[in-house]
Amino acid sequence: MGENNIPYYKDYDEYDNGEVEDKIVFDSEVMSQYLGKNLSKGFGAHNPADLPAMTFCYILNPESEDVIKVNELGVSKYGDPGFEFQEFVLNHIEPSKTLEIAVSQSVGRRAQMEDTVVVDCTSVEGTDVIGVFDGHGGKEAAYYCSDRFVPVYLEKKGDFEDRVKQTTAQLHTETAKDSNSGTTATVVFVDKETIRVAFVGDSPAFVVRNNTLKKVTKDHKATNSDEAKRIQNNGGVILSVLGTKRVNGQIMITRSIGDKELHPPLSTEPEIVSLKRSEVDWLLVMSDGITDVVTEKELGEMVKKSGGLFNLSFDTLKMAYLNDSSDNLTLIAIKVPKQQL
Repeated sequence: MGENNIPYYKDYDEYDNGEVEDKIVFDSEVMSQYLGKNLSKGFGAHNPADLPAMTFCYILNPESEDVIKVNELGVSKYGDPGFEFQEFVLNHIEPSKTLEIAVSQSVGRRAQMEDTVVVDCTSVEGTDVIGVFDGHGGKEAAYYCSDRFVPVYLEKKGDFEDRVKQTTAQLHTETAKDSNSGTTATVVFVDKETIRVAFVGDSPAFVVRNNTLKKVTKDHKATNSDEAKRIQNNGGVILSVLGTKRVNGQIMITRSIGDKELHPPLSTEPEIVSLKRSEVDWLLVMSDGITDVVTEKELGEMVKKSGGLFNLSFDTLKMAYLNDSSDNLTLIAIKVPKQQL
């Protein structure tokens, strides 16, 4: 069991015919001892002012191939009575065969959750697909895109870049039929040798190597001079509204899926960054509800002292909330082994 793996104890079931089947068992006590937190009552064991009720963490472990949920009610495992996915997760999460993953989300100070995620580790052969979609103007675009991203990608032909571009373009067309809402998309593709990050909008992704944090995405925002020029070349204008630069005076991001009234000058075209898997220890993908109030330096310090995926995820959400984030909060933390297990 690896340093950051989720603890369990092994047991077995013995059937009437004499067959014995090994099984892995989790419980709150074991989880709490491992995490260093009193989670017998879930997040409720913490000061309720630290985080709102709609806060949870899903822990996906390759060794047990199980899904553990921690929230204010306690700790539960997929298949247990009462276990359910939050509506905005949409059941699109599953354990990887090689990656340790923690998905943490909080509605924060918002009335509804417009962030959602996808963790699809089976549909694309040899590749784990993990993404964050940060919706705005409603939840519809984010929910739709998290549901459809992988199926649409699988339909496309060509090289990787062409397939991703075709995917975001089609999702935009489909989303715009029924909704005025929009969403960012930052999607990570992890295979045996390569990590590719495709991003539209301002949901950031970071890599950690030897405890050093590095941002690998750039924010597609009106404050970015290259993006501002592209907006102007597409017939748009950048206006300052109450001190904030916005496209056509309305939206801060310069690329999105959805927002049909603003395309053009907005674009659906993703940027793509390719990394060697062997040079990445951890991956962090999140919504800007975190990075708006947590600096890169603070995030780097959190990584150094976290001791594991759960602590990093939970403590980062807590820091963002206590730093007065007014947005939804989402963080996917991924531990990348040097070689496939």
